[in-house]
Amino acid sequence: MTREQLSNIKKQALERLQKRNKVTDLRLAKALVDEVPSTGGKIFDLGFVDGNNQEKVFEIVVNENGEDVDLKALSEREGKTFFDKARRPIHWYFYRYSYSVKIVCGTQETADGCCCLPAVRPGIYSTEVNIHNYHPNRWAWISKSLLPVVYAGMPVGREPRTVDRRAFDEIVLPPDSATMDDCCRIGELLYEPAPPSGNPLTVGFLEILSDIELKVTAVYTMTDRESRSVSIDVEDVAARRKGPFYWWPWLVDPVPVSPSTK
Repeated sequence: MTREQLSNIKKQALERLQKRNKVTDLRLAKALVDEVPSTGGKIFDLGFVDGNNQEKVFEIVVNENGEDVDLKALSEREGKTFFDKARRPIHWYFYRYSYSVKIVCGTQETADGCCCLPAVRPGIYSTEVNIHNYHPNRWAWISKSLLPVVYAGMPVGREPRTVDRRAFDEIVLPPDSATMDDCCRIGELLYEPAPPSGNPLTVGFLEILSDIELKVTAVYTMTDRESRSVSIDVEDVAARRKGPFYWWPWLVDPVPVSPSTK
């Protein structure tokens, strides 16, 4: 499913919950996905907290069309417990697995002697990030964001300057499956619809957030500007638990969690 489809599902669910419960400031806190065996379709368990009172939580289960799903009736009909056997309290989902992956993409030209080269020595750089959902029966809801400190060859994040997130992506990754992000995809996200000519240098971080633990591996390749030599390095990216704030691309602010809801 595309990010636009996922965003539309959550938008419909949010509007329905706010109208049904007469509230106006609900914020997304969890988003789980599972598959209906008989149809192959997906269902989504979405949870929201009240931005004015975070002790109040609201949950809804919808299908791919954004329609309400009677989870108990569906479970009885399919003979399956959906969304894992132990559905945790909504506030548990504020804590996500975070993978902060270093990215280096593009060409660093030779300096002309008048200035300091940003970030790396002259050469051609590439990063490829592999994401593996190794769980045999759990879908992963993944949100990604990019923080470029070198953007189109310019050191926009050189101290004392800082950078914010500039691009977002979101996918649901099926059980026992894998996907990848490479410099082409990173360029599409940062420089819609395509990076500037000449493949300028981009350096920064790709943050991957998931509701379940994943296997994330980064592959770094570098050649000189004439492609006469090649260097390659493979690194496993460690997971960290992220909280008490959780970021969703279509929210103006992160979702705060008070100590009582950890």
